[in-house]
Amino acid sequence: MFTPQDVLAIARVANEFRAIEEALPVSYVAVLAYIARHELAKGEGPNQSEVSNMTGIAKPGMSRIVKALSSERMGATPAGEKRPPGSRPSLKLVDRHTDPTDSRMVRLRLTPKGRALLGRVADILNTHMETQHGNSQKGERT
Repeated sequence: MFTPQDVLAIARVANEFRAIEEALPVSYVAVLAYIARHELAKGEGPNQSEVSNMTGIAKPGMSRIVKALSSERMGATPAGEKRPPGSRPSLKLVDRHTDPTDSRMVRLRLTPKGRALLGRVADILNTHMETQHGNSQKGERT
């Protein structure tokens, strides 16, 4: 689905991705893209350290991103209470699950909502690449 070059291209077209999901930082998109690429290539989701190493996001930052992307809520409050200012609801784009062969390891995988979002991102990226490719071909013909 996504190559490492695609992950870098995602950062280059950040404004286009924000049009899809305004509150989604570019680092979140890079994490989602890497998870999708790993699932496709290896048939399983990566662990959090793998994502951190491949995206260059420090482990503490990666923990916050995974919490925001997963089904856990950040800034959880008792029932009926308002969230503290600045807390963010979960985006529910990623699930965490225990590795079947090593119960100490937690793997990440996209939820259906995460897959749908990346499908839209891929459409925009493909359109962007086609536009860039079309412009370079036009320049060659003149």
